[in-house]
Amino acid sequence: MAPCAACYNRLVAAQHEIGKSDALKQKIERVLEEPYSDGAQVINIIQMFERIGADAIREKVKIDLSNMKVACYYGCLLVRPADLLHFDDAEQPVSMEKLIEAAGAKTVDWNFKTECCGAAHSIAHKSIVVDLSKKILRDAQEHGADAVIVACPMCHSNLDMRQRSIIKQDGSFKDIPVLYLSELIGVALGLDKKQLGLDLHFIDPMPVVAKGMKMEAVV
Repeated sequence: MAPCAACYNRLVAAQHEIGKSDALKQKIERVLEEPYSDGAQVINIIQMFERIGADAIREKVKIDLSNMKVACYYGCLLVRPADLLHFDDAEQPVSMEKLIEAAGAKTVDWNFKTECCGAAHSIAHKSIVVDLSKKILRDAQEHGADAVIVACPMCHSNLDMRQRSIIKQDGSFKDIPVLYLSELIGVALGLDKKQLGLDLHFIDPMPVVAKGMKMEAVV
């Protein structure tokens, strides 16, 4: 299971390229000095939860998040190229929404769920990431989202960490928390915020999380 969209994308692509080229397979085996086996399937974090099942998640929910509206953000590498990854719809994916709804939160329909956040440009070209992240986050807010849910740590880093720079650039921008998919599901299942790492975010997600749950459950 690759918890990063880019890692998932590259591992699946590598399997595909090796599978269609005996010459490449032999070259890799020479480099590794051992036979290459294609027996392992690569899945992403959404697919892992799909295997657990939406019904299984729904049965274990302990915290009511029905007042929380979220925008599910897939980014550009989790669903593309479609003919290689064969995961969800490349333009209008819905698999994350089904899991979020099983956890009890509501999802919004918005425009930027598969747009690029700038990925690793965050290191060398910060301005690109700040601009792209601002467009993504603002669209989520304009469509009523209280938070953005991601399935990639790089996307999480860009959308969460770069909000301070966005605010410096645009004083009208209001911050919005960003949570990794497993964090929101963990909240719904009643896990402790420190256990989930919610106290380590740049934009504190707890006020928004508390909006949809009983206050005594916020620990």
